Amino acid sequence: MTRRPDPSSALLALLDTLEAELLAAPAAEVRDALRETGRERDGACREVRSLLDDAAAANKDGPVPAAPCGTRDLPGLHRH
Repeated sequence: MTRRPDPSSALLALLDTLEAELLAAPAAEVRDALRETGRERDGACREVRSLLDDAAAANKDGPVPAAPCGTRDLPGLHRH
């Protein structure tokens, strides 16, 4: 009988590998990647907000209340 791999073990192995990669990467490279990820997230949030506003205008129910998009700065990152 073959055993099925434990999903939590596979996830822990993946997280350990990711942690090792992050720790081995140059700090500037990690900062740049985090900054770029933040820009992409902000752009996606703007796009979703635009689509919601368009839908609200089409329904004439008024604007959709704005929800926070998690745009807090991460420690060590500076927005440009």
